[in-house]
Amino acid sequence: MNLSSTIYMPQLKWKFGELRAIGSAVGGASRLLPLFKIPPAGAFDQAEGRVLGAAEYIRSFGTKLANNWSGGVIFVDGHWIDDDRHSNAVGQHALTELLERARLAHVMACPVVSITSSSAYQEAVRRFRRHNRGWPICLRVTLAETDIFATRERLDAILNQLGGTPSETVLLIDAGPIFVPDIGELVNIIIETLAPLSSREPFARLFWSSTTFPEQHGLKAGEMARWPRTDWLVYRRLVERANELNQLPLFSDYALEYPAYYKPIRASPTAHLRYSSEADYLMVRGSSTKKPHGYQAIFPVAAQLIDMPEFKGESYSVGNSYIKNLANALGKTGHAGMWRWASTDHHLTMVLQGLSQLMNVPLEIRVEPSPAVQMELI
Repeated sequence: MNLSSTIYMPQLKWKFGELRAIGSAVGGASRLLPLFKIPPAGAFDQAEGRVLGAAEYIRSFGTKLANNWSGGVIFVDGHWIDDDRHSNAVGQHALTELLERARLAHVMACPVVSITSSSAYQEAVRRFRRHNRGWPICLRVTLAETDIFATRERLDAILNQLGGTPSETVLLIDAGPIFVPDIGELVNIIIETLAPLSSREPFARLFWSSTTFPEQHGLKAGEMARWPRTDWLVYRRLVERANELNQLPLFSDYALEYPAYYKPIRASPTAHLRYSSEADYLMVRGSSTKKPHGYQAIFPVAAQLIDMPEFKGESYSVGNSYIKNLANALGKTGHAGMWRWASTDHHLTMVLQGLSQLMNVPLEIRVEPSPAVQMELI
């Protein structure tokens, strides 16, 4: 399966806004390699307007993907639904059900696995590989686990256990949230970490992932904040030193949210917008959507955002156009999922454009979709 056109792997939470954004971002269909982390069932479903039970939540996965994604491979991380509640609801391992539901909807969905995944989860990945020769898997490795690169035999043993090979494996080195007092020092660490991989067969794709978007923003109503987008600066410095690497990692981030926990939350949303520029992450926070403001609380939030120098204008992306309409109080207020979509659409478009310029590749290429063939995973 050809992954050679992909340049950006956003790690996204399985939410209405992020799902819609992968289909609307400029360049998304040809350059994105989305990775979705699937939270547990129990949150309010924006598309359905209600909370779905575990079985319906998992079985709706493929249809929702197909309604929003016309590109190539997407990766699925089922860590948070690797339990009896979700698997018993569908009669087999929840990861297997997700992948098969995607296949039924003609979407190319492949699993994400880590060396700490449960034995049941790893068996679901092996089952996927047995019945889908040539289809890739994604191996997620944290910085603390990169000692497995030290010897060729240990990494090969892990891949063999999962039924994978380097040429059919996307290696994701996931640093998570990073604090960077010295960008040059961190880049030195990354290059040193990757050095043992230089003597082995290249992976299908290699990604470096990190973020400096805060898990807890601490903003009150009416406040805004900026946080340096240092993860992007680190990657640019890494590209400048590409000649020191056998295989330059591609870029990955967490878009506009870094959630350490994925427990479903049922509460009235607070009107807010997240945003990004080449230099910073931003957030503008308004009031609760409870009475007396209701969802119109988003209007002054959007008005504040478009007055900031970082706002790229309504013609930059469809998400930006939507934000501009909110600022002008034109049309409906939308809901929290739509606000998240507009922000994420902008971010994905901006990152893809930046990577296109950084790597000197066209932003969009023509993709000839080939329908997936339904295969049994069990």
